[in-house]
Parts: sequence; C-alpha cells; structure tokens
Amino acid sequence: MTSRAKRRTLVGWVVSDRMDKTIGVRIDRKVVHPVYAKVLNLSKPLKAHDEKEEAEIGDKVVLMETRPLSKTKCWRLVEILESSARRQIQATAKGGEEEMREYQKVGLKEKAEADASSAPSGEAKS
Repeated sequence: MTSRAKRRTLVGWVVSDRMDKTIGVRIDRKVVHPVYAKVLNLSKPLKAHDEKEEAEIGDKVVLMETRPLSKTKCWRLVEILESSARRQIQATAKGGEEEMREYQKVGLKEKAEADASSAPSGEAKS
C-alpha cells in the first residue's frame, strides 16, 4: 500500500465562525513585486472544516489540506495556535484594561463636549 503525499499546512486568522462546522480563515502572505520590488501584502480567504466548532473570530489557526468536503471547502482545522480570548487576558494582565478605560473616559468626554456644542440653543446665531 502506498503512503499519502505530504499535505500542505497553512497558518491564518479566523474571520468568520457563523457557519455550521465551518470557519472562514484569512491567509496572509508577503510577495515582492517582480518589477517594482515593492513588498505586497496579499490575503486569501479560505473555508475550513471545524468539526468541534471550537475556533472563534480572531483565533490564529493551523489548517491542513484535505479532500473536498463541499464546493468551496477543502481544508480542515488542525489546531488553534493562539486564542483571541487568551490575547484579551494577556492584555488585561499587562494593564491594557486600565488604558482602555482611560481611552473610553476621554472618548466619553469628547462626545459629551461635541453634543453640548451641537445642541440647539434658544438664541439664533447671526
């Protein structure tokens, strides 16, 4: 019996998890333009099979090539490298939550000032 060929694996970010047992993944890569030598950031959307429905939006995942499972789905989820929830916990541990609160306070103050300045007053401006 012959062994299977080595299957391709890709690393990408989950951009959609609304489908049943399917995730949308964005694969990013950098390519140098052959004439202008500019580095281009290219991305390609893929659909992958997630049997346990464990991946969430923002997760960094590893995909492996498989037989076609549907018209557009021929990849499957192998593992989750980095969870979006884990990144949020790490940011909170590093003081990121305090910084977010400060930004929210500043944003609320600016919004209140904008609302006050745009509110109609009793006098007509001339």
